[in-house]
Amino acid sequence: MNQSTENFLVSENWLVNHLNDENLVVVDCQWDENAYLRAHIPGALMRPGHPYVKAMTSDSPDLFLPSEMDFLKMMKDLGINNDTQVICYDEWDNHFATRLWWVMDFYGHKNTRLLNGGWQAWINAGHKVSVQPHKSCIQSAPFTIEVNESKMATMTEVIAAVSDDQMQIIDVRSDDEFNGANQVINKRSRHIPNALQLE
Repeated sequence: MNQSTENFLVSENWLVNHLNDENLVVVDCQWDENAYLRAHIPGALMRPGHPYVKAMTSDSPDLFLPSEMDFLKMMKDLGINNDTQVICYDEWDNHFATRLWWVMDFYGHKNTRLLNGGWQAWINAGHKVSVQPHKSCIQSAPFTIEVNESKMATMTEVIAAVSDDQMQIIDVRSDDEFNGANQVINKRSRHIPNALQLE
């Protein structure tokens, strides 16, 4: 693993050699439980809740984040505390796994990484898979939240970035959302001025 990615990615070979590490939790972030039950990395746990790791209820103050209470429950259900090494993956180029990584980083978990290449890399390398659901270990210590506000841009910061030559806004939605063909549930369509699209 090269120096530039060692704090963000792990290879499938690294994971094979560390699957039985005592303080490691592998989280399968595939779209739904059916995908997990069809096959997953041995010992991996299915990520509970919404694939985008969003708020559980519509009256949450921030729909794009689980509440602190819901996040703590997720960590308890997965047996994760602040010191646990967490590896995330999914079958969609780590689209959903990256979402869990970001939420965990926002709430203060410093040791979450992605499986480089995701599920496809694991399969293409010919590693073993499992169809048996795995049960999480009992959380050895409660998770302590330390919110990292720097991981979320405010509206003021985004508006300022529109006209700042030293800043670049990246729009990671689909092509149709970016060009306005698909409005999804948004009140307005298209994209933020000067944003670059990278689905």
